Amino acid sequence: MIGGQYGEGVLRKDGKTDGYYNSVATSYGLQAGVQSFAYVLFLMTDSALEYLDNSEGFEIGSGPSIVVLDKGAATSFTTTTLNDDIYALTFDQAG
Repeated sequence: MIGGQYGEGVLRKDGKTDGYYNSVATSYGLQAGVQSFAYVLFLMTDSALEYLDNSEGFEIGSGPSIVVLDKGAATSFTTTTLNDDIYALTFDQAG
């Protein structure tokens, strides 16, 4: 089976909208059902933001390092333990 996903988002800098983006992905293999979710990406370094600004597309897994956190893991992070380029938090999962 083949699956797909699509989403739209906004880049916010200093409390203001700086750009609009969309995400598209496909997958294949054994899968069934429908799922919905939301996520937010936190670009933690200037180099991660520069990569986004200077590329014609942003592919998670190529370019800056990214860490995906679930709700439980996110509660144990502090400003001294956050040291990767990008953090992704998912929420509103259903399905």
